[in-house]
Amino acid sequence: MMVIRPILLALTCLCFVGSVWAQHTQWKKLNNEVKELHAQGKYAEGAEMATQLLEAEEKAFGPTHPNVAVALINLAVFYMRLENYSDAEPLYKKALAILEKSQGPNHSDVAHALNHLAEFYVLQKKYSEAEPLYEKSLAIYEKARGPNHPDVAVVLLNLANLYSQREWYSEAEPLYKKSLAILEKSQGPNHSDVAHALNGLAEFYVLQKKYSEAEPLCKRSLAIYEKFGGPEHPSVPPTLGRLGQINRKLKKYSEAEAFCIRALELRKKMYKPESGYDYWLVGESLHDLAQVYADQGRYSEAEPLYKRSLAILETTIPGHPLLRWYLIDLAALYRAQGEHDKARELFSDELPSAGKGSAKEPTRVASVSQQPSQSLSVAIHDMKVNPSSVPGGARCTLTYEYTLEDAKGGKGKIPIETSYALRQDGTTLSEQPPVKSEVEKGKKLHTEKTLGTPRKSGSYELGVRIQCGETVAEKFVPFEIR
Repeated sequence: MMVIRPILLALTCLCFVGSVWAQHTQWKKLNNEVKELHAQGKYAEGAEMATQLLEAEEKAFGPTHPNVAVALINLAVFYMRLENYSDAEPLYKKALAILEKSQGPNHSDVAHALNHLAEFYVLQKKYSEAEPLYEKSLAIYEKARGPNHPDVAVVLLNLANLYSQREWYSEAEPLYKKSLAILEKSQGPNHSDVAHALNGLAEFYVLQKKYSEAEPLCKRSLAIYEKFGGPEHPSVPPTLGRLGQINRKLKKYSEAEAFCIRALELRKKMYKPESGYDYWLVGESLHDLAQVYADQGRYSEAEPLYKRSLAILETTIPGHPLLRWYLIDLAALYRAQGEHDKARELFSDELPSAGKGSAKEPTRVASVSQQPSQSLSVAIHDMKVNPSSVPGGARCTLTYEYTLEDAKGGKGKIPIETSYALRQDGTTLSEQPPVKSEVEKGKKLHTEKTLGTPRKSGSYELGVRIQCGETVAEKFVPFEIR
């Protein structure tokens, strides 16, 4: 399994408003401590320090000064890192309101704040709330700084990531490429921002399993990072890990192993157990290497790496959904060796937490049938499509209900794969790769899916395909683009 993680802007990028008080010794001390705590992943302590900084700014300048807006965003970032979303959101909104009133609604600082609020919503998968904020931010930057400014490229990249996460691939790809072109021209082909854009486009191709297209992009970004910041640049280990996984998918195992080992060694050097939250990245690299060994049948080498990886995650991010996937991979290793009892034991209890005072409750992992019974049937009904035009294309919202029935009765969850396709006159124009999920047997499920479609007018059909083992249900519904 490859995990795609959104990249947050660094805290140092938040200070976009100049401050005459920045020369004050106390302010500089607080500000430097806030940045250092963020870099170290000490988010609880950072939130306390950011609160002090906010109070100092309000006392020095009053509650509606642009500097206060900066301090509000800094504090909101810490809350977001702590997944304290209910406290973070009003801070983002208050900062935005201050800037709109003090700087004017079309100021570039407002665009920056809009971009932050949009990222906040994306992390919570509130895509419909994030999208108009990105679009507004983009419009402000294009007007204030011109269409080829690096800030425009950053928002285009963020918007492309949003479309990609919503599986609007036809809309995402041109934005990725446009962002990359702007940065190459404005920053030069070897700038670190270009490397970020290359990684974004590479991850986009990975999501669609286009590994051969992703590999050269990752290699180019790695070369830039190493030239820009040396072999221990912070972006080098994740890029090495990504290359390891891409080569694993391409079955180029010797290359995959070399990339994963190098990523692991760098992360072990960068992060120690006392690093706190960020130490989980060592666990990720251990897991990546274990997958390379497991795919080659080198089970005795893979097993201890899987176990060490799980132990690290259980203490650094207890209860995180990633633990479930790592357990599934270890279970698959046991099943491949015929040790089915060991595999079942992994899913019999709750995941362990980090002990007293853990920030999250442990997650219960349910057992899932691996071989669906042929007594299963899938019925799709009440299928409708609602097309709408947008700049550069069209979107369709597909709604439908489906039920998975078992002639033998019984309850429980069953794994399925769902995919979507667009066709015209019987010819498939585009297809989205299957997405795995688990559904309750016998329960009527309502689904709403928004997809990108061609802008060209004409008659089309949009369809869904649901597969459960050897049982397949497929249904298309016609619609018009005018």
